Amino acid sequence: MAQIQLAVNYARNTNIRLVVKNTGHNGLGRSIGAGALSIWTHHLKDIRFIPDFKIDGYSGTAFKLGAGVQLFEVYEAAEKFGVTALGGVCTVGCFTVFHSLIVIANKIRQSGTQAVILQVAVMALSAPSTA
Repeated sequence: MAQIQLAVNYARNTNIRLVVKNTGHNGLGRSIGAGALSIWTHHLKDIRFIPDFKIDGYSGTAFKLGAGVQLFEVYEAAEKFGVTALGGVCTVGCFTVFHSLIVIANKIRQSGTQAVILQVAVMALSAPSTA
């Protein structure tokens, strides 16, 4: 996380465009930029199963996921632990986020407050019966 904080601060202090990407694709071209400083989160692949996750409004099983984890990897982990994680149809992951560990980058290029999300926790539900 310290390296990402340094990159965010450097981009803010030198007024350089900051690009954050996972797999690198974006139909609008926001994952690339000439002269930009790029933070590539694709290799932040930590997947941790938490059997007793607690946060306001939810208590139960969850996964803590690195920013580079893709949806198919969450589904594989859920199968391994006998639970279900809800996602979307996108390949980079679409989750209901209960808690995030974030690094704040204030006012990069006058765009307001931005955040680089490094880790999220998602609810893991009991796997449905196939019988």
